[in-house]
Amino acid sequence: MASMTQTVPDSTTEHIRTPLAVIHKLFSMHTVETEYVATDFGKLAQSHFQAVFADRQALQQVPVYDQGRKITPGTLVRFRCMVQDPAYGEELHLAVARMTNTATGEERCAFSQYTDAEHGLGADWEVDYGAAANVFTEKEVAYCVSVPGQSAWARGVDDVSETALDSALESLSLSGDGNTRAGADKYPIPGEQHSAALVKFYAPSTAPRVSSVIDVVGVYELGANTRAQEAGDETAWPCIHAIYHSEVHVDDVASALPALQPEDFAARRAMCVEYVTSVLGGDDLAAQYVLLHLLSRTVRVQDAKVGKLSLNLVNVPASALPNTTFA
Repeated sequence: MASMTQTVPDSTTEHIRTPLAVIHKLFSMHTVETEYVATDFGKLAQSHFQAVFADRQALQQVPVYDQGRKITPGTLVRFRCMVQDPAYGEELHLAVARMTNTATGEERCAFSQYTDAEHGLGADWEVDYGAAANVFTEKEVAYCVSVPGQSAWARGVDDVSETALDSALESLSLSGDGNTRAGADKYPIPGEQHSAALVKFYAPSTAPRVSSVIDVVGVYELGANTRAQEAGDETAWPCIHAIYHSEVHVDDVASALPALQPEDFAARRAMCVEYVTSVLGGDDLAAQYVLLHLLSRTVRVQDAKVGKLSLNLVNVPASALPNTTFA
């Protein structure tokens, strides 16, 4: 077996700009055997990219997927998202195809995973669909959206300076800026700006459960939406072909934030109360209740849940909460 360090580029930039080329080089290092490719190559690709981007500084170089940005198809992206529909569909995929050159008779295996593009080595190459070396796999497709209700400072958690946190607290806003993108009507919070994509998972990965919050690193392209095509819509949808992903926990976000000293707690709490007071018509007491309500949670004692989930506010001035929807 060839040495990976001699064959596969170790440049972070190359992994970001041309991830599929890197994967093809990685594939060419190994013996093309149906059983091996079907069961193990996905693990190999995952572990390789996880190793390259294990360092936080390297991972921060990967562009964040945002439908408001122009992203070159075929680029590696990262996307922190919520799985809204984990069973959006399954797609049968010819991951490895035996190709034959019609002019010379040469045979070669082509790898085409982490993309919806057709196999092809050039004009004279055709797929031998009867070859025993062909490997068919299934992609699990999930409809994923940016985390609902996530504030701007949380989305930009890579900037973890204390100054940035102060600035974010000072610029809090309850108003949404609308969304006219494809699939906007599916988003849990109507009218809130967000990004959405079809995330396609390959073996050995499977689509996470509904409402999971995950970090995905994968190849971006405008690809097929089989559910929409069945309804006669041939529009290409933003897709992320997941190379690897990890589940996000609250502690993962909190650990990235700057640690506060005890003497700073009162000042930060005062900033939060001041903000809530400003949108409740200047009622400081109501703001205190709202803040405590936001921080409270239910607990389970034996078989019973303890805790009250509702808080009713009355006589709130309509002018204090423009364009705000109460649930």
